[in-house]
Amino acid sequence: QMCIRDSFNIDADEDQLIDVIEANRVYIPCIYALNKIDQITIEELELFERVPHYVPICAGLEWNLDELMERIWKYLDLIRIYTKPKGQLPDYNAPVVIPRTRRTIEAFCGKLHKQLIKEFKCAVVWGKSVKHIPQKVGKDHVLEDEDVVQIIKRVKCLPRTCLLYTSPSPRDRQKSRMPSSACKKKKKKKKKK
Repeated sequence: QMCIRDSFNIDADEDQLIDVIEANRVYIPCIYALNKIDQITIEELELFERVPHYVPICAGLEWNLDELMERIWKYLDLIRIYTKPKGQLPDYNAPVVIPRTRRTIEAFCGKLHKQLIKEFKCAVVWGKSVKHIPQKVGKDHVLEDEDVVQIIKRVKCLPRTCLLYTSPSPRDRQKSRMPSSACKKKKKKKKKK
């Protein structure tokens, strides 16, 4: 164990070194939530400071739960993005949670719906990630924690079919300018008479 510490300047034992070399184990960060701190003395609490990655809490009295939440967000490396429907206030009750490594508008749209990026025109963003509040951005814009985003979709231009009825011209008595479906209905009415 001394050889590993001296050579690699890390605090690991032989098994951990072999696991890393063989790549058959993944070590992820963890948080130790030490509960019931209301029942221990200050001296005992100071002993826990030697433990890495710990947060002292008291769940019964709800002490220090905010710090635990902040530490969880920090360790998971997630950000919260709030949505804003057009003409309404932002929805701060249900944020869209995305990893900090994939925090572009394109990834945000993919989290909402996989077809949304195909209809994407631009986004309006309020928050730390923009210079001006609000600001129109493209799909490559990088978001920050607690930004507010409104997605603007492209308007699909559908072919307009308009049935316009024009009365027959006095110069053209043999051909009608009515749509063919209207002509068929007129012929049927004549047959019934």
